[in-house]
Amino acid sequence: MIMKDSDDWFRQKAVDQAADETAAERGCGPEEVKPYQVAKKLGIEKPGGDFYEKVYDWRRRRQAETSVTGIEVPVEASAAFRAALDQFSNDAMVEFARTVRAVGGTIDQAASLRVAAAERSREGSEAERMDLLGLCRQVETERDAALAQVAELTREVTDVRRQVDLLTGRLQQRAIDAAAMLAGRQLTSETPESHVEPDAADVMASAAGETQGPQTEMALPMAAAATADDPSVATEAPPS
Repeated sequence: MIMKDSDDWFRQKAVDQAADETAAERGCGPEEVKPYQVAKKLGIEKPGGDFYEKVYDWRRRRQAETSVTGIEVPVEASAAFRAALDQFSNDAMVEFARTVRAVGGTIDQAASLRVAAAERSREGSEAERMDLLGLCRQVETERDAALAQVAELTREVTDVRRQVDLLTGRLQQRAIDAAAMLAGRQLTSETPESHVEPDAADVMASAAGETQGPQTEMALPMAAAATADDPSVATEAPPS
């Protein structure tokens, strides 16, 4: 298989087909299919953000197709999750760009000054030439450190997206459970005086309240880094 360096030319239909085949081959649900697995099936070596969005879009549509009808996730809850994700993504990208510019500017400035100094002393002794080699190695080390920092920021953004998807899945599952519970209660013969039925709005408010804590923690970069150190959080499946 020829590995591609770019995924821009893959349309949503091709991603959907590859994701369906991946789920069928692994015998798992949409929530367990990872973007890198779909990218590997399509021969993409380095999938970008657009590719991840296509996979997440496929996952949301497949989950919606298999969900129980009769109750919908409140618009306010979905909007809150999306707003939190957008805000965190925007903040992360701003910090990402600022860090890259700062590190890149520092390296370029340091390299320019050192190269200028090396050129002035080019005709010096052998010891001065050895110093120039040492400076070059130091610049390469700084460059590698900057690239590692960029990669870490990219991983943090990806981990946060996965957490938001996981929390959204949990909220949807709670909505499904609430619908099933209400439908089951309607079939019982209990009297209103002996049993108080839970209101669907109360169930949804409780579900949204329980997920408010993780949403707040995701907004903190330190929480995102802690999640990256604990793979079990990022790969946790929604309760069935």
